[in-house]
Amino acid sequence: MSSATLHPPQRTEVTQWPHPERGHCVTWGAARVRACLRRPPPVVCLRPAFGVRGRNLPRTPHLLLATGSCGTAATSGSGAWAVGSYSASAGGSLTLIEHWNGTAWTQVPSPSPGITNNLDDVAALSATDAWAVGRYSTSGDDQHTLVEHWDGTAWTQVPTPSPNRVAELSGIVATSPTNVWATGDYIQTVRPFARLTLVYHWDGTAWHRVLSPNPSPSTENFMAGVAVTPAAGLWAVGFYFLGSQDQTTRTFAFHCC
Repeated sequence: MSSATLHPPQRTEVTQWPHPERGHCVTWGAARVRACLRRPPPVVCLRPAFGVRGRNLPRTPHLLLATGSCGTAATSGSGAWAVGSYSASAGGSLTLIEHWNGTAWTQVPSPSPGITNNLDDVAALSATDAWAVGRYSTSGDDQHTLVEHWDGTAWTQVPTPSPNRVAELSGIVATSPTNVWATGDYIQTVRPFARLTLVYHWDGTAWHRVLSPNPSPSTENFMAGVAVTPAAGLWAVGFYFLGSQDQTTRTFAFHCC
């Protein structure tokens, strides 16, 4: 398994950003990074403003995507991926990955290491290099980060330094085989049992955890969307609760690296 050492980001900037109404979007000037917040629930989908990761393709025949997930990616009109999960006949759920070849969607085998397994997002660099992230559980009270990689032949699970027994990944972006970012959150195992943000970086060899902000470290913090460009670096957006008894939410943006 990869080292659990926390890697400090090269540079960090945490800012408040407008708390938009349903369907409203915000674009950061020179970086040309666009974020959209949809409520309810407060889910953020973030991507570069000048390019989309998915294309206008026919619906997959039986794909069940997680609520709020952006789970599609395309490298061409004849190469696209969609990820999610489906119910297993014996109970629980299995990961679901489908591929578009320009004519039809087909299901591609993918690892399901737990009893319940879900994939929430996917990023594709080429026909032989794609990543998918999500979560899996092996019992009723655990949840682990799940990362899977496509090498042109098969999807395989790649180890990640999961911070504890309750963690998940919900977003992934990539600019090169040595620059892949994944974001999510995890729950502390000690009081105040806060939900904290989670950021991983793939350097071409292993996944490493990168320090990330938690504007409200004693409540719940969600890293809900992520985008990256070679020039602007990593941008992530999320939201947090003001207090354990106060369900008022505030949004934030994280820029680094």
